[in-house]
Amino acid sequence: MFFNFLLTQKKFFSHIINKYNFVLALILISSPKVFSNASSSDIPIRVLIKKINSTHKYIFNQTVNVSRNSSAFAIVEKSNSAELSPGSEKITLTIQGKEFSGESFDFQSEESFTEFEKKKYRGIIRFVCSGKSLMILNVLNLEDYLRGVLPSELGNIKSDSLKEAIEAFCITSRTFALNRIKEKKKYYDLESSVLSQVFSSVETENKLCNYAIDNTKSLIVSYEGKPAQVFYSSCCGGYIEDSRNVFNATLIPYLKAHPDGEPANCRFSPFFKWQEEYSAEDIVNLLKSSGKKIGDSLEITNMNITDIYESGRAYSLDIHFSDSSVINILSKDIRNIIKRKNGKGILKSSLFKVTEKFQGEKLDLIILEGKGNGHGVGLCQWGSFQLSKEGKSYSEILQFYFPQTKIININETN
Repeated sequence: MFFNFLLTQKKFFSHIINKYNFVLALILISSPKVFSNASSSDIPIRVLIKKINSTHKYIFNQTVNVSRNSSAFAIVEKSNSAELSPGSEKITLTIQGKEFSGESFDFQSEESFTEFEKKKYRGIIRFVCSGKSLMILNVLNLEDYLRGVLPSELGNIKSDSLKEAIEAFCITSRTFALNRIKEKKKYYDLESSVLSQVFSSVETENKLCNYAIDNTKSLIVSYEGKPAQVFYSSCCGGYIEDSRNVFNATLIPYLKAHPDGEPANCRFSPFFKWQEEYSAEDIVNLLKSSGKKIGDSLEITNMNITDIYESGRAYSLDIHFSDSSVINILSKDIRNIIKRKNGKGILKSSLFKVTEKFQGEKLDLIILEGKGNGHGVGLCQWGSFQLSKEGKSYSEILQFYFPQTKIININETN
């Protein structure tokens, strides 16, 4: 089973301890990685929490077992410090002037959590070298990983009325993570940011979220006996998007476009309706920042949506200039190019309409009136909150957002 480690009797090497005052030899053997007959608490997941191109100084605020290339070789006592320097595919670990070289180093406390940069993490802190970059990973089991995801993605939820929504999201998040694990990437499975699922340290854990994780242990969303390809967003704006319009051209029967209820389940989200206002110059600057070549003397004369998807989201956006040239932006690029006016991220969604205001014949203001927050595919978090409040079970919520799927245990997958 994963994370079942055989720890042999510790052997003291007194001449090493006396000289360096930090190292205690031991042997650590890990079990092979298999999925058969495993629960999700047995499955390890590697989460990238930081990547740097310089030396990292690690302060030992607790006694830590250290493994090199997955083989244990030392115990470092509290109050010591170490430096980890990336090289050409190898890391140099320096403690009290003594250097050790390896492709990776694992730090794990005998306490419940291992500290990294004054935060507590379940499982192992792993340092891996990729080229000349140092990657810091948290390696832990899938269930404990969810304890860092749910409160980060859903917020500090305290209302019991949202219990079923939390459990529905938990099963979705577990399925998403399992699919990333199965990709078997070289260094890590997921990032700790919005590029994967937002993941945080132990300090963010939430009682209701932990209950949902324990209550749905090992359950995933499946389709035809395999883990389903699941996605989710904060607020769909009233209409779920077809995955083909966002991620790939393959038809996925349970990820088709459909209304999020009538009235919209997510109507109570603070992001259900939003508005962004730009000057024509703002739009020009955003285009230039994205790499578009625009002459300095050119001005925008018109901006309009030329085509939309069934959901109402923009498929194609045309921006016209004073020399009669046109820049066309397709759906996959719209949110990344036309960013939020405050500079704090990409546009909330591509479900918007354009209103233009002129001063005389000159375009003065471009207003985007939009709905939703995110790509809109799969489970809508705010929509699931409302369904939970209305008494729907987690299985009913998942069936609404992923029709034709089933909820099964991980060890039942093909």
